[in-house]
Amino acid sequence: MRSNEKFHHWIHHHPHLGPIINNWNTHKAVSSAMKKRGFILLTISFLFSFIMMPIWWMRLGVVAGFAVLFFFFYRLPVHDPVSDVAEADENH
Repeated sequence: MRSNEKFHHWIHHHPHLGPIINNWNTHKAVSSAMKKRGFILLTISFLFSFIMMPIWWMRLGVVAGFAVLFFFFYRLPVHDPVSDVAEADENH
């Protein structure tokens, strides 16, 4: 992103992608809503792959890959930017 300043500016100011990227760059975390969407999309894509695999040992590989990816995704820290605003209002 930093090699192209125009793209860097566009993606950081994008209404949907900007907050996700800024949250990651600032806090090294994702929002709880993004984590829920990630779990749903991860599950759907692995279920589709599992169904499409014709050989049982390939299905075991898909399940193993899903388990590893699910574990690492589960361990991502959660930081909701909205909670920062609510906490700031409570402190004033």
